Amino acid sequence: MTAAKHRWFAFSLRTLFLMVTVFGLLSGWLAYHVRWIQQRHELLGRHNPGVSFGHVRQRFENPWGDHEYPGEIVEPPGALWLFGEPGMAHIQISFHPWAPGPLNESELEVVRRANRLFPESQIDCPESDK
Repeated sequence: MTAAKHRWFAFSLRTLFLMVTVFGLLSGWLAYHVRWIQQRHELLGRHNPGVSFGHVRQRFENPWGDHEYPGEIVEPPGALWLFGEPGMAHIQISFHPWAPGPLNESELEVVRRANRLFPESQIDCPESDK
């Protein structure tokens, strides 16, 4: 009786390093974009007293019914469209509409962060000159 030989895949160490490098690059690219989307959602979902984010809402009809998207439909930056993230054309940030005045450093940081996370958007903050 002869034992059946089990044949394993044969590849070189160079091929293994190449596969690990490609996998690492793709994983890093994926993690970067997922984190970017998460930060965008965190900024828009923030509920700070005295801070409001207004978005232009656009309604459209499709065969499954009406849907409302937060913002005008524009091309999202980078490869965010691969993850289903819509772009926003306009975002308005208001900190203290009842008493307009100069923004403090933390409020300016929110405006800077919005500009960084939404490069496709026009960010309006009446209290600041950006």
